[in-house]
Amino acid sequence: MANNYTVVSKETLSNIDIDTIFDLYQPILGTTGVGVYLTLLHEEKTLKKLNNIKFDIKRLHKITGLTEKQFNDAIAKLSGMRLITTSINIKKSIQRFSILAPLGVEDFFGNAIYKKALIAKLGEENVEALSFLLKDSKETIIEDEWTETTNSFVDVFKDEITNIADVNPETLKVSFISLSSFSKKKNLFEKVINKDSLIQELKKYAINLNLKDKKTINQLDSIVAFKSFNLDQLARIIVRSYDHENLMLDNDLIEKEIQKEIATLDSNNDNEVFEPSIISKALEFNLNKPEDFIENFTDRKTERNELQMIESLKNKGFSNGAINALIDYSFYKNNGQIVANYILKIAATLLEKNITETKKVMCYLKAAKNSVERSNFSKIMKTARETKSIKLEEDLYSDVQINVLENNSKITIDEILGISK
Repeated sequence: MANNYTVVSKETLSNIDIDTIFDLYQPILGTTGVGVYLTLLHEEKTLKKLNNIKFDIKRLHKITGLTEKQFNDAIAKLSGMRLITTSINIKKSIQRFSILAPLGVEDFFGNAIYKKALIAKLGEENVEALSFLLKDSKETIIEDEWTETTNSFVDVFKDEITNIADVNPETLKVSFISLSSFSKKKNLFEKVINKDSLIQELKKYAINLNLKDKKTINQLDSIVAFKSFNLDQLARIIVRSYDHENLMLDNDLIEKEIQKEIATLDSNNDNEVFEPSIISKALEFNLNKPEDFIENFTDRKTERNELQMIESLKNKGFSNGAINALIDYSFYKNNGQIVANYILKIAATLLEKNITETKKVMCYLKAAKNSVERSNFSKIMKTARETKSIKLEEDLYSDVQINVLENNSKITIDEILGISK
């Protein structure tokens, strides 16, 4: 953890941007998240006046009136919505907050992930009304309809230039940068991915994406909004989702490839904690859409109430794999029935504990009916990771026994998942 901080702004924010923060981002981030964002904007100006002096990170906790945890939670939300990026200089113990401008109204509503999150908070009718009001209130400027007619200095003041000794006016005729280009917003994926590097990477696979096409831009924005993929990961998703016949990205393939990439990342991160049976089953859950999972599981079409349940869970942030784990559990607990209300009640509990990732959901379900004594979690988990001795029974929903070598203590599933009571 860094002791000091600095704040930089990568983009210039307008009054319209601030309105967008309140109109579209605040319902998702909450007032605390927006307050921290505005504080960082103000800090960036303050630090400039003070020649970028480095303050203790605790200053931000004090001026926002937040605890360290509350502040870090707000930063995580801002980072997740690409309103800031964070980096750390370990040697100098400095954390850097880089401020990004929000998406424009049209781009926000074109982003499937952000729009779903807004619907989850406000409801579909309110979001549609908000979309209409905001689009109607802001004139859309289509740059292709405009031709640059701005004069350059040498065109207007040619006589003055020729009166200056040894100056050739022709050498001064450089390309004039359109003023409108300064105000043109970057797309979301351009904020976090080097566009030129992505183009070069895709050329290796004979893929030439049209990065001026609005649909393609929205697809790329939705991918990077879903998770912080790096250049290689984004390229893999694009390559596997690309329809070479129609020269476009396939939305259904995009969703599947995102889940595959996340499943791979999760496996790499969690192999030291989770039993192989959990990892392999989670991978199976992650690679199927819930609708397909139900149809394969029951040999019938997905019912309307089940589709509504799936949509509700997705809007709350549950991955396909986590939803499938809940469906599987309901089938097990309710004599072969998928009971939507039962699943939604469990999901509400999981949300309170911030559990939405597939393997953690599976572990929680497996241990839900166990009542075990609390113990020193940090000590037990340290021993467990060193010995890789956390063991889960092969039967997914049998009573879980979590044994640590040379330690007879029992711990709760909350402790395994790092949840404090």
